[in-house]
Formats: sequence, structure tokens, C-alpha cells
Amino acid sequence: MCTIHKTAIIEDGAILGDNVSIAAFVYIGNKVRIGDNTSIASHTLIEGDTTIGKNNRIFSHATIGSIPQDLKYNGEKVQLIIGDNNTIREFTLLNPGTKGGWFGD
Repeated sequence: MCTIHKTAIIEDGAILGDNVSIAAFVYIGNKVRIGDNTSIASHTLIEGDTTIGKNNRIFSHATIGSIPQDLKYNGEKVQLIIGDNNTIREFTLLNPGTKGGWFGD
């Protein structure tokens, strides 16, 4: 069973695992997938094609999955995948990479 604060916005299409806890003023976009036993603190934004694994702790004011900051980004499909058992602290910014990044062709 998930615990979702009444002020949280979870777009249709988002997939939440079991025992996910979502605090006040959280926004979760329609392409987001969140694994079991993950907790998300207040004022966090999670959007884009983002997958978050199991047993993660996300602290307040994190921004996860927004468009890349790479100036060469031109709207192409990008994805952010976060594994299991992570702690993402306050005010962290995690964006997906781009084709020209470290693992690019």
C-alpha cells in the first residue's frame, strides 16, 4: 500500500511500486516508474522517462529526470535509470544524459 499526501500530484501513467511513500507537494510525471519501498520527501519533482529502483530515499527539493542541460540536446528521446538502495539528498539535480555524452556513439 502506498502512502500519498493529498497535495502530491501524480500524473496518469506513472507507475508506483508497493509501499512507496510520497510527501507533500511532490510532482510525479506520467512516464515515471518508482520501485517498491521508496520514499520521496516534500517538494520533489520527478519527470521525464525516469525509472527509480527499489529501496531508495529521496530527500526534499530534489529534481529528477528533467531535460538534459547539455546544450546539444535537441529534444531526442532520453532516459534516466536509477538503481536500488540509493540516498538522494536535498536539492539534488539528476538529468538524463545525451547521445554525445560519456557513453555516446
